[in-house]
Amino acid sequence: MVVLILFYAVFVVHHWLPVAITTSLSTVYIVIKILFFFSHKQGGLPQYLLVLTSFSVAWFELWLMPFKVLPGERRCEHSDSIRDDMSVSVRGSSFRETRPNQAVASRYISEDEFRSAMEFSSEDEGLRSYRNAPLRALREASEKVETHLRQARLGEWKVLKVKEPMVLQAPDSTYYVRADFGCSPQVLFDAAWKDVMRWNTQLVEARVIAIIDSVTDLYYSMTAPALKGYVSSRDFFDARRIHFDSAMQTYSGVFVSVESPACPVHANKKVVR
Repeated sequence: MVVLILFYAVFVVHHWLPVAITTSLSTVYIVIKILFFFSHKQGGLPQYLLVLTSFSVAWFELWLMPFKVLPGERRCEHSDSIRDDMSVSVRGSSFRETRPNQAVASRYISEDEFRSAMEFSSEDEGLRSYRNAPLRALREASEKVETHLRQARLGEWKVLKVKEPMVLQAPDSTYYVRADFGCSPQVLFDAAWKDVMRWNTQLVEARVIAIIDSVTDLYYSMTAPALKGYVSSRDFFDARRIHFDSAMQTYSGVFVSVESPACPVHANKKVVR
C-alpha cells in the first residue's frame, strides 16, 4: 500500500505497471507463505479467510487500476483541459480590454499556412464566440461519443456485421465501425487525421482553417461531384479535437460541424453545406 501511494500520489504515475508489480510480489509472498509456513493441521477458518482475502484484495487492485481508476482520471483531465481552454479565452479577452489603445494585430497569410483563431477578429465579443462556440460543440460531441461507445460496448446496439469490419447501429442511425489495421497507432493517426488527401479520392480539398489550441483546430473539406454531376459537391466545416492516451497508446478524435465567420458558405451555389 505504501508503494502504491508513493507511485500514484507522490510521483503521479499514469500507468498500471506499479500495481501489477506489487500484485505479483504479493501473490508470490502469499504462495510462499502457504507452501512453507501454513499448517493445515492448525489452520482454522480465520486463517483460510485471511489468505483468501489477501489474495483477492491484491488482484482486485490490479483490475481496479487500469479499468476504473486510470480511465476515470484521463476523462477528468480531458474535461478539465476543455474548461481550461475556455477560461483562458475569457481571461485573454479581459486582459485586452484593459488596454483599449493597443491595436489588435491581424496576420494575413496564404492558404497553405495556419492562422490562429485568437487573431481572427479584433472585436472581443466576436472573438469569444468565435473560439468558445467550437469548444462548446466539441465538449457536447465528446460527451455524446462517450455515451454511444458505452452503449455499443454493452451490446445495446443492433449488430449489422460481425466479421471484419464489425458494424453496429444505434436506434438513431448512428454507426459504430471497428476494424483492425496492421500498423502503429501513430501511422494510422497520420493517415486519418493529416494525410487524408493522399488516399481519399472523393475529396477535392481538405485543409486546416485555424488552430484553436494544441489539440483543436477548425477544418474545411469538400467532396467531388458524384454520378456525373447528379450529386452535387458538398463542403464541411468542422471543429476537430484529438486526444492521445500515452498509457494506452490510443488516439481519440472528435469531429463536429460548426458555423463560424472563418469559413462562410461557398460562393458556388452548387456546393451544398
